[in-house]
Amino acid sequence: MATSKAVKKTATKKAPTRPVPKTKVKHVAKAKKPAMRSFAPAPASEPFMTFRLTNQTLYWAILAAFVLALGIWVTVISVRVQHIYDTIDATNAQADALVIPMEKS
Repeated sequence: MATSKAVKKTATKKAPTRPVPKTKVKHVAKAKKPAMRSFAPAPASEPFMTFRLTNQTLYWAILAAFVLALGIWVTVISVRVQHIYDTIDATNAQADALVIPMEKS
């Protein structure tokens, strides 16, 4: 029989351990909630019906004029198209009213 040599095992080295940092407990003060209030209307800073010209007033006026101009433009186009349909109907009615006598053979 063959003799076997004893296998030499190497000792495993352990990783150096770090000291565990101590955890500090922080006490956080909770924010106090404001006292519950009922809803109430705020006092008006200026009267409701006052009129002031601002940039926003100018923007709204320009937008309103643009919308009205587009509405008038669409109406004019609609009237023109309806007029074309009326002339076509009139010419068709004249053509239908014309009686062409057929020749007797």
